[in-house]
Amino acid sequence: IGAFVASGTIAVATSDADVDTRVEAGATLRAGGDVAVGAHTVNEAHVRAQAQAFSGVSLGATEAFAYSTGSTKARLNGNVQSALGGPAAASVSVTAKSLDIVEAEARTTNGSLGADASDTGVDSKVDSTIEASIGSGAMVRATGDIRVQALSEADAHSTGRGTGFGLGGSFGTARATAEIATGVDAKVGGSATLSSSGGEVRVEAFH
Repeated sequence: IGAFVASGTIAVATSDADVDTRVEAGATLRAGGDVAVGAHTVNEAHVRAQAQAFSGVSLGATEAFAYSTGSTKARLNGNVQSALGGPAAASVSVTAKSLDIVEAEARTTNGSLGADASDTGVDSKVDSTIEASIGSGAMVRATGDIRVQALSEADAHSTGRGTGFGLGGSFGTARATAEIATGVDAKVGGSATLSSSGGEVRVEAFH
């Protein structure tokens, strides 16, 4: 509080975890039951920012940013087959799954006997990568289902508020953006063989 007051606040929250589960090329897996290669993440970023100024003339600015930018990958580059080249598992699953939640909120409050100006900016973004894959040349044989799945769920929320009280005039701007730009990829490499003697073969990506 004073004849002239300027205040500003910047807050940033980031979740950028990288999770990678993989079976390298040249490895061979055999099981009496299921073979599962999975990578799972939950990324959350929440931020709140607030600035206040009360004076004869006041200026206030608040910015809040929340980002999720990590990667989640499950990769089977090796083989699942018996020594004789037959089925070596009841089922095979390669699953990459991610839940991303980002939320940003900012508030600017100004009060003055003269004039006041405020600026509020908010940005939230999910820019993560989810990948499930079976590598080039891999031999995967099972008696049941073979599934390659990349699964993504994401939410981005932004809220910006600006409040001003000025006897000589009040000026303010508030900007809020929320963006989801997730990359979701399920794939099987070239020359790979996926063989199920009694189930389904599925390669799926969902968002």
